[in-house]
Amino acid sequence: MSVTYPEYYEKFTCTASSCEDSCCIGWEINIDSETEEAYRQVSGPFGAELCRSIVTEEGQSHFRLAEQRCPFLNEQNLCKIILTLGENSLCEICREHPRFHNQYGTIKESGLGLCCEEAARLLFSSSRPLKFVTKLDDAVSFSGNLDSDWIDTLYAARKIAFSLMQNRNYSIRDRLALLLAYGEDLQDLIDLGVSLTVLEQTVQEYSDSTYLESLLLQLKEPSEEKTDLSHWWEHAFRLFRSLESIDATWRCSLDTLSTNVDEARTAGRDFETFYSSRSYEYEHFCVYLLFRYWMEGLYDGDLLSRVKFVVISFLFLNLWDCQHWLCHQTFTLKDRIFIAKNYSKEVEYSLQNMEILLNTLREDKDFSVSDLFSALLDEKCGKS
Repeated sequence: MSVTYPEYYEKFTCTASSCEDSCCIGWEINIDSETEEAYRQVSGPFGAELCRSIVTEEGQSHFRLAEQRCPFLNEQNLCKIILTLGENSLCEICREHPRFHNQYGTIKESGLGLCCEEAARLLFSSSRPLKFVTKLDDAVSFSGNLDSDWIDTLYAARKIAFSLMQNRNYSIRDRLALLLAYGEDLQDLIDLGVSLTVLEQTVQEYSDSTYLESLLLQLKEPSEEKTDLSHWWEHAFRLFRSLESIDATWRCSLDTLSTNVDEARTAGRDFETFYSSRSYEYEHFCVYLLFRYWMEGLYDGDLLSRVKFVVISFLFLNLWDCQHWLCHQTFTLKDRIFIAKNYSKEVEYSLQNMEILLNTLREDKDFSVSDLFSALLDEKCGKS
């Protein structure tokens, strides 16, 4: 039994009132049944306030928001429940956020979601390649009926995916092109139902530097069918506009970005030069997404859609960055945190949005591997 987490995981501490985008504002806060029962046992005026603030709809209890704020967030943006009852009295969501936990067989994985600005600061603050810590944990019990050999194979495959994203001999776009090719090759073999041994051979192939050099040259060869990238971006924006939004300013940002796509793309080369010493931030972002979503392919056998999600997430983030830099001629760590946090908050933190994205990336021909290669290797956006 083991637990794996990014090396910065245990450094996380909620910044409380110092946070510029409190998770206690704008989010519906569900209350687990055990905590609700405890809240209803609290006596006195505060107990009465707790009971008045709990609403139950379709079997799920949550706090009734007051002008989009948790009713227990005071004027200093501090939690009245913690101040009155102590931190241990928080409901599960408030206690755990922004931590996430996934379990595959006897292996548990924990991380910090990027919807939290402090989690994003921890991720982006170091230029060193992101590392993960694995510890034995007797508290982790066996979960599910997944085949252990299948789990081991996907773990080994993800290690190669990490190594591709962290290979600083290549540009970020080249790394993502190789990752996309890797995902396509693995998916083809999974769909054919080949043995794990054959799958493992392809995994090892992508650890060969000579093979990667040759493959990258092939990927950059001019294609007979040119992708109309202006049309492709229009289609991509339609997809993102179709998603539900948490904050109304998100749609405004999408509209502004969509009207300035060509300008932002054209600024790509200059921004790449400006940003070159911090390109590791894109690397960290992509490794975070791989860590969080790759192993979910155990359940449905779909790795490629999740790799495509990493690619399109980078493309959107980069375009947004270029537009910001074009407008302000600067791009600080605070800007990096703000943009990545907003993307994560609006996209990752809705199960419905993630389902729509993965289904579309799986089924829509406008998001084919060849079109994504074209978007990655777009000459306007930077060197490859």
